[in-house]
Amino acid sequence: MPIRRCWACDGLERVGLMTWSRASVTRRAGMALLLAAGATACSSEAPSADRLELATIWPGNVIPKSTPRELVLSFNEFCVKTQGPAAQETALRNAGYVPTNTTRGQARQVFLIDNRAPAIGISEDMCIARATARTGQSNAVGRYVADAFPEATPMNPSDLTVDVEQAWRVSGGILATARNRWSGNRSSYSVILFQPGGAT
Repeated sequence: MPIRRCWACDGLERVGLMTWSRASVTRRAGMALLLAAGATACSSEAPSADRLELATIWPGNVIPKSTPRELVLSFNEFCVKTQGPAAQETALRNAGYVPTNTTRGQARQVFLIDNRAPAIGISEDMCIARATARTGQSNAVGRYVADAFPEATPMNPSDLTVDVEQAWRVSGGILATARNRWSGNRSSYSVILFQPGGAT
């Protein structure tokens, strides 16, 4: 089953996580994030703790340059070991992440943390860890897949969607990596677990 152009990519686009570097690498990130954080409340509503915390995030940590280890460990912790949006939201919040949509329990949600750990997107059938591309990430993910999913069967990425770089069939779904190019030689790198029937 093909992965539709993933909601997480679209959701990240909406909060500026894919587009901020196309124009102004840092300042537009903060502005896009502030707009996204405020989008769920009326202007007369007092700012929530989540919105206030998001407002201070360092622009370079919106899609951080996560180390290969950070990217793999975060994906494993929040997308593989922990499954289902409710459990994932609890685990992410306990780890210090804050949702960009401040209404708790949203079906589709993007979480950020003000350090070098990757952005995490969750929904009923998909979980994505996203970071700015950095040396060693693709190699680390390849080794992780071999170790954690020995039954994984390689797939043709062109059967899925435009930005997919590598893909494997795994128990219950598809594990894939995707790369989105920005201006110049900059890009983001994502690890995605897609489970069409939802987490089992």
